[in-house]
Amino acid sequence: DDAAEAFDIILHHGKVGEIYNIGSRKERKVLDVARDVCRYFGMDFNKSLDFVTDRRFNDKRYFIDDAKLRALGWEERTTWEEGLQKTIEWYVDRGFSGHWNVEH
Repeated sequence: DDAAEAFDIILHHGKVGEIYNIGSRKERKVLDVARDVCRYFGMDFNKSLDFVTDRRFNDKRYFIDDAKLRALGWEERTTWEEGLQKTIEWYVDRGFSGHWNVEH
């Protein structure tokens, strides 16, 4: 929902040729995202992940500056938990859950 609203605002109020990032001001660590996905599927986080050596060029964080989009009037409305649940349900409803090797 947030992304669709952002696209609509950019289409109607954005400047042609400009770049607008859709982001969140609430940073999450990759491991926290993995924990949340495991929790959703009732999986044991400590038994479900395989840790690998970081790439030499591995970024320590990914944070998107969405200030230009916010200046057009957009704001994040969907909570992380709600967005994650909707995303997982979308994939499960369309038969993609087999890719994760989990049952929900």
